[in-house]
Amino acid sequence: NAEAHHEFGMILRLLDQDSAAAEHFRRAVALEPDRPMSLVHLGWIDMEVRRYAAARRWFDSAAAVNPGFYQAYAERAALRLATGDSAGARLDAETAVRLRPESDALSAEDVLAALEIGRGDTAAAQASAERRSPFSSGRGWRRPTCGCIWRSLGSIRSGGIRGSGG
Repeated sequence: NAEAHHEFGMILRLLDQDSAAAEHFRRAVALEPDRPMSLVHLGWIDMEVRRYAAARRWFDSAAAVNPGFYQAYAERAALRLATGDSAGARLDAETAVRLRPESDALSAEDVLAALEIGRGDTAAAQASAERRSPFSSGRGWRRPTCGCIWRSLGSIRSGGIRGSGG
C-alpha cells in the first residue's frame, strides 16, 4: 500500500534514516506514481546531500503530476536558489505563494527573503523573514537555504549587511 510506505518513510526521516526512508518513498511512488508529497520527500533527501540534479527531477515530477501542488514549487524554488538560478527561484517561490493554502502562510518565504538579501533590499528581506520562524516548519531548518538565510538576517540585524532597507 503506497500510503503505508509513505508514512513509514516519514517516520524514518524523523529518525534521520534518510536512505531507508527514500526506499519507502520510492516504493510508494512505484505503487502510485501520482503521489506528489512522496516525490517531494525524495527531492528533499537528495537536496540535503547536494544531489541537485536528482532533487530537481523529483521536484519537477511532483509539479508535473499535480500542477497545483504548492510544495513542489516551494521546494524547487529553494533548490533553484541553492544552485544559483535566482530568476527561476523567484518564479517558483511566487507560484508557491499563489497556490499555497491559507493554513500555510510560510512556504517559499525563506526563498523570497534570500532573494531580497541578494538584491540588497534588507527591508523586504526582514519583512519576509519576520513572517517565518526557524522553528515553524519542523525539519525545514535542515534545508540548505534556511541556514544561510538566517545567518544573513542575523548579519543584517547586527548592522553587518547594508542595502536599501538596512
